[in-house]
Amino acid sequence: MQREFKGVWIPKEVWLNKELSLTEKALLAEIDSFTGEGKAFYKSNETIQEEYKVSRPTISKSLKKLQGMGFIKIEFDGRRRKVTYQADRKNFTGRGKDSFGQTVNNLRAAGKNSTSINTVKEQVKEQVKKNRGFTPPNLEECMSTFKEAGSTTDEGEKFFNFYTSKGWMVGKSKMKDWKAAARNWIKRNNNEQRNTTTSKTSPSRDEFDNYIRHGII
Repeated sequence: MQREFKGVWIPKEVWLNKELSLTEKALLAEIDSFTGEGKAFYKSNETIQEEYKVSRPTISKSLKKLQGMGFIKIEFDGRRRKVTYQADRKNFTGRGKDSFGQTVNNLRAAGKNSTSINTVKEQVKEQVKKNRGFTPPNLEECMSTFKEAGSTTDEGEKFFNFYTSKGWMVGKSKMKDWKAAARNWIKRNNNEQRNTTTSKTSPSRDEFDNYIRHGII
């Protein structure tokens, strides 16, 4: 991977953002350094974990949070994860749209004269909910969830590949709860295996009649 390396510089709009941890700020700056001119950030959670010296759940949680706040976009091509910087590109390169932080500040400014503090807080909550939306899981999360539920990591990978190919759509609607979908997947798979086992072990009508005829049962 090649990137537009910018050292350790982090713009004040990100550095002063109280919504972000130090790990998230550093990760956001690094993702931005890879993004642009068709390039993207492809590092795996294992690589980030090794470089940042933090746990894998922390990395996964940080990426989800940054995506939920609209800072980054995460896509999967069936083989690897692609991360690109999305929000307020003008902070770094002069391109982009209003960031989550700017939206919150605008709401607060508008609320000083025309709305109460509580109303502004409600507006902020709605904006957070809108930005968050549905966040697709990564392959590791699917495999881990299936294993913890008593299934297998192979089934978790099948689940991930199936819904990734469908754009995480259920019919014509966007999936809302992937863990609920995973539980249904496991339940359906268990039922299919149980039915297959029953059909193999239970004698057919002719076999049953033959057992009776020869005094076996």
